[in-house]
Amino acid sequence: MRIIGVGAVANRQEEVINGPKGLELVAVADTNEKALSRFARHLRVARTYNDYRAFLNNKRLETVAICVPHNLLQEIAIRAVEIEKHVVLEKRIASSVRETVPIIRGFSSSLGNFSKKMRSP
Repeated sequence: MRIIGVGAVANRQEEVINGPKGLELVAVADTNEKALSRFARHLRVARTYNDYRAFLNNKRLETVAICVPHNLLQEIAIRAVEIEKHVVLEKRIASSVRETVPIIRGFSSSLGNFSKKMRSP
């Protein structure tokens, strides 16, 4: 698993991150260098990114927990589902219903594409 955003929400996820067997935190991303370094050091994560786009483009990435402020979440979540990543969102996904609609559409479209692939021989 990988995390985008290492602020308050991500810091509350440590128990979840360290809990399940088979779940390994392999990379984190944040634009705040100091917070990113501290978080990565604390959880012994070797790979860090300052740009979520480079982070998401890593082909080995399967699952991403997006722990960013609401004003950043929509863009990142939509991009992640567009490139077929498994996305974990722990908090409300937007500040308003209007902001929620594009995210839900992105997830719905992605789910449809996933379903088609599962049915293909």
